[in-house]
Amino acid sequence: MHRMATTARLHELVCPDVHVSRTRRRLNDLRKEGIIDRAVVNGREGLWYLTDRGRSIGAQLKEVSHRSSPPAPEDPFEAKMRSEHTLAVLDAHLAFLQDARRRGDEYGYLDWEPEIYHRVAEQGADALIADALMRYTVAGPERALHRAFIEVDRATMSSEALAGKLLGYARFHQLLPAPVRQRGVQVQSSVPVWRSYYPAYPRILFVLAGGGAQAQARRVRDLQALARSSPLVEMMFQTVRAGVTSLREIQESGPSAPVWSSLVDAQRERCGWVDL
Repeated sequence: MHRMATTARLHELVCPDVHVSRTRRRLNDLRKEGIIDRAVVNGREGLWYLTDRGRSIGAQLKEVSHRSSPPAPEDPFEAKMRSEHTLAVLDAHLAFLQDARRRGDEYGYLDWEPEIYHRVAEQGADALIADALMRYTVAGPERALHRAFIEVDRATMSSEALAGKLLGYARFHQLLPAPVRQRGVQVQSSVPVWRSYYPAYPRILFVLAGGGAQAQARRVRDLQALARSSPLVEMMFQTVRAGVTSLREIQESGPSAPVWSSLVDAQRERCGWVDL
């Protein structure tokens, strides 16, 4: 599911309650079997990834059989080029996972699917590719299942391009299936395409993982400005919740803490992601 990961991240993801030495032994055993391999970047950090054999075996596991494994890096340079964004997305996942463990909520390492693809036009190849889709169940008296699209930004794209991602979600929200011919008449369904995938449209959560505090504050304002200026986004926000925060804040305080700025109502006080 993930292109690559470090030993420490894999340990926290799967088995944080055992000593990390056991994780290292398991990884080395898998490497000896030719199931995984490692690329070293920056002269020190090892990035594990599946080999061709590993992807073939993984495809047979029922838990992830519906997913296609991303290709392995060809060499350490390619691994380094891809690693920063891949690891930032994984760090966001770990922040939610650690918070869920503390709160007693139902959220496991398989409840986060990277690189979710949806077409946003019936004709052509125009598509929405979310960095991840999260499925999270809040336990307790008011038990509820929440889904969220996750976008992780490392400040490598312009604010305009980042805001364009929000517009892509709005286009997918409004997309209707292509008309079908019934008894010689073209019939257009009024049920949007997204309802074929989700019982309710997922929240949209932006996590800012790059740039300083001032740069991130500007990106928050840019996203909020687009929400006010785009009729398509405004229409989506009549029923869809959305927010933005920094990776540092959800790592330090947890995603359930009041660290999220609403994109629907710029004047609203910051809150937890479930309360957006």
